[in-house]
Amino acid sequence: LIRETFPEDPDTAVAIAHCESRLDPTQVGDKHTEYYSYGVFQIRLLPGRVKYAGLTAKKLLDPRENIAYARKIYDRFGWKPWTCAKYVRKS
Repeated sequence: LIRETFPEDPDTAVAIAHCESRLDPTQVGDKHTEYYSYGVFQIRLLPGRVKYAGLTAKKLLDPRENIAYARKIYDRFGWKPWTCAKYVRKS
């Protein structure tokens, strides 16, 4: 599903998701912060994302929802929002 969603850069997308969550759709991270990160791409559940995109923790733990929202972030900002992007060799 990741490769299908990011056809122009599938290897980088998989590598970033692997670095962020080990491809575990149930992963919850950043528990030391006010806003946790969820799912395969470790998307942080920020207030604006709740308000404007209707995101919830449950939605972000669904791999399809998580990957689709990761695509929206990527389309707007590229790989920059992901911490792991600086550690992954881009294709």
